[in-house]
Amino acid sequence: MPVARSINGGGGNLFATETSRASEITLADEVDLRPKIERCCLVTRECRDIGSLVRFVIAPDGTLVPDIEGKLPGRGFWVTAEGSVLDRAVKDGYLARALRRVNAEDVVVPAELSEFVALLLRRRCLSLFGLARRAGVVVVGFKKVQGILASGGGRLLVLAAEGAASEDKLRRIAGNSYGDVKVIDFFEARALAPIFGRVNWAYAGVQRCGFAERLLAETERLVGFTNSEVGMHQISARINKAAR
Repeated sequence: MPVARSINGGGGNLFATETSRASEITLADEVDLRPKIERCCLVTRECRDIGSLVRFVIAPDGTLVPDIEGKLPGRGFWVTAEGSVLDRAVKDGYLARALRRVNAEDVVVPAELSEFVALLLRRRCLSLFGLARRAGVVVVGFKKVQGILASGGGRLLVLAAEGAASEDKLRRIAGNSYGDVKVIDFFEARALAPIFGRVNWAYAGVQRCGFAERLLAETERLVGFTNSEVGMHQISARINKAAR
């Protein structure tokens, strides 16, 4: 994979392993919501739920590996899931000092680390969408999405990034259900087309379930590594944005 090779010279096997793990999530992994566990960010020193952090471990070959799922063995370092914070960890020496404290100063911290983390998080989100689709908790199309939102059974409204959903359409699709419905509006139509089985989809919905909550957690982490203003919104905020 080009990104992995640019970070680790020959593209170390643990990068490949972590990338493949991101696409091999099991049904049991995602419907079993894990208990809240807190860790402290290496940079900010703020203790947060691990769902809003990214863990890094040292591989036996001396590679610094982003542990997206937080399951790899070894001593881990936790950083807030924001590109700017991870960039500080690299540029201002936080990771280097942490590595020295565990006698791992020979580990090279790549400058492209935040871009690689973003890639892994994106792949994980797409994998989750695929699992949710196969589990039958995703609907595609205006009428179907409108139906699950109207019934109170919808948790996520997914909009194609290049779509121009008007205020009127958003209000019509949401009905009176938008109090706790979240909007995901930064995935391009082509990225989710193979998963949704439609090339020109504009609206999709995810029912209330473990998959929806897991998708929320992972997309919120991904948003921290994007430079876009779009991301996770309450649907009411998205409607207000469309009105401007």
